[in-house]
Amino acid sequence: MGISAIGHLRYCTGHPHFYNPLALGTALIYLVAFWAVFVGLMEVIVAIRLRKQINGEGWYILGGLISIIFGILFWLNPIAAAISLTWLFGVYAVIIGIMLISLASRLRKHAKRQ
Repeated sequence: MGISAIGHLRYCTGHPHFYNPLALGTALIYLVAFWAVFVGLMEVIVAIRLRKQINGEGWYILGGLISIIFGILFWLNPIAAAISLTWLFGVYAVIIGIMLISLASRLRKHAKRQ
């Protein structure tokens, strides 16, 4: 696929979202819900198949079941899912921000020593 074709494809998929951003948000919520259910199912299947080779497969199964429940709840209540994702992104941004500030401080101290 050429660069021009990729550009046209991205334009065609992105352009409609300017007219209806709610549709993009809704699609993303359902995508996250589907992803959580799919990953949860895969975790449960892998844990069951590897139960003789690994220890603590119950925790892996529990994690898979939690992912499945998470996905189903997102699917059933997309408004709560949107709020939850907003909070999750906010917490993530704050934690990463603190980590980057800490890294910058350490790098500054390291640069002064040299």
